[in-house]
Amino acid sequence: MKKIFLYACLLATMGSAVSCISDDNNYDYTDVNQIKGGNWNFQDIEDKYNLAVGQEVTIFPKFEFTIDKENPDVSFEWTMDGQKIEGATQQSHTFCFDKSGTHEVSFYVIDNKSGLKYGASTIIKVMAAYQRGWLVMTKADDGRAVINFITPSTMQYKATYDGEEFTRDSVIYKSCEQDVNKNLGKNPTGMILNIGNADYNGYYGMEVYDEVVVKCDNWEELNGNTLEHEVYSLEEFGGDEPAGIKLAEGAYTYSMKAVRAEDGYIYCNPKPNAADFHVGNYISIPINNGMKFKRLFQNYKYGGNYGNTIFALTEDNTLKVIVDMGTPLYSDPSISDNNRRLSGNVCDVVVKGHYDIDMEKMSDDIIELRPAYCAPDNGRDYTTAKPRYVALVQDHQTKAYTLMSFKVQASAYNFSKEYIFLEDWQNRPFGTIDNYKDMAVFSNHNFVVIADGNKLYYCQYGTEPKTTHELLGERKLIKTFDHDIVSLDANDLQVNTYKQKYDYPGQLGVALDNGEFFIFSIIEHEDAASDCYQVTVKQEFPNEFVQNNRFGNIIDVLYKGGRAKGYFNYEF
Repeated sequence: MKKIFLYACLLATMGSAVSCISDDNNYDYTDVNQIKGGNWNFQDIEDKYNLAVGQEVTIFPKFEFTIDKENPDVSFEWTMDGQKIEGATQQSHTFCFDKSGTHEVSFYVIDNKSGLKYGASTIIKVMAAYQRGWLVMTKADDGRAVINFITPSTMQYKATYDGEEFTRDSVIYKSCEQDVNKNLGKNPTGMILNIGNADYNGYYGMEVYDEVVVKCDNWEELNGNTLEHEVYSLEEFGGDEPAGIKLAEGAYTYSMKAVRAEDGYIYCNPKPNAADFHVGNYISIPINNGMKFKRLFQNYKYGGNYGNTIFALTEDNTLKVIVDMGTPLYSDPSISDNNRRLSGNVCDVVVKGHYDIDMEKMSDDIIELRPAYCAPDNGRDYTTAKPRYVALVQDHQTKAYTLMSFKVQASAYNFSKEYIFLEDWQNRPFGTIDNYKDMAVFSNHNFVVIADGNKLYYCQYGTEPKTTHELLGERKLIKTFDHDIVSLDANDLQVNTYKQKYDYPGQLGVALDNGEFFIFSIIEHEDAASDCYQVTVKQEFPNEFVQNNRFGNIIDVLYKGGRAKGYFNYEF
């Protein structure tokens, strides 16, 4: 929000832009210097700025007086949070913060001849140093896990749309910090995000919005703001962890934690509080009477009354759902025993409208199953959307791959203890993959990127938002590298397209086995029906600011957006 201030008591009494009363009561009316175009007409100062700790922003407001246009006799003043900034007497000022927080900054220009003071203000929101950005995890020569962090910045530029010129923000990468935490464990195998409740209204007072789980010899969970150690995952068994347990996979929602051990048993922690990452303990008894599972798939939960679902694959290749019904109420982050009484139960899966599809002892292998967030029917609040997933499956006999997508129908108010419905089921033939490496899901833009050896393939999935049109779904080879790919992840940008005029392309992080890491914009060229006929891949990192993109033995890459809504909308 931009506030414009005009301190002109003399003008207020006159009701016009003229003044000057002499001491002998002779009225001498002369024009008063004002801001051309109106007292609010300051340029190049935005409503709001978003920075990370340690980043700089220089604000240089522009204006023009109605009288003294060339060399006005003026002085300048800056304030922050109502206090004058000492020494800030120039038209521009650079801000940099060592702590996160929100600050109101005001700029004033004073006409020295009349003493009139004009101003504009803005908000600077300072994120924690590691709240948003790319993590590149490597394995050091001594086996230690190393995390490197690439911080996004924004840069304004001029763009033209339908003949109109406007200012647009762009995501750029100006800084890269290596080896952020020098005390991590050894033999890393990957990273997992633990994302907190969306808390759109700020009722919970959350300051740490997500965490990074490092999978190594002894799994540990890192503070999402500082990337410092919080707890070892096994400590959350409260001293009652099964003997010899070694963790293999994990799935975290704001209301439950689930981990799968290497021996196939899954353990759950139905959390009693949505605003605390480390409340409660894992139950040391495996779920579903000791049933064994060979996979536990990722899931991110944001809120709403739709029951959450964590998918797991049994040893006989049957897809099951671990129920997570924990839901806080309004401004209270606590989750009652009644709300979470069903959490940890295991249910069968039924495909609605396709009862010929049997999810028990499947003949196809599920290679990946990833959350693919979709807009709800009302097109507004993501916390009320039914969970959507995208899966990559392979036929046992033909070895051909299929891209599968579906929604989950499971309401906390209408829950069956026997089965969970899958709806809007779609299958897309994907052809063969010689050397599958990884898959990144762009749920805002409804496409996936799949790595096959040293190649990247693009493919749409699902339907055009707010219509029933099925997207084309033909795979396209979009990039070939000189080395094999190790890991992928997506930063799927979505902004207010009414304000910004047109959408932003999603960004893809790509790690190679020679230690290089790249970030690309994936630019779709679509027809009137939103079917993509061409894809342009534009390199964003390395760039003119950071030219070294070699990190060593890369194990995994991960984009973290900070608070939950940061995964839906990119806030500049």
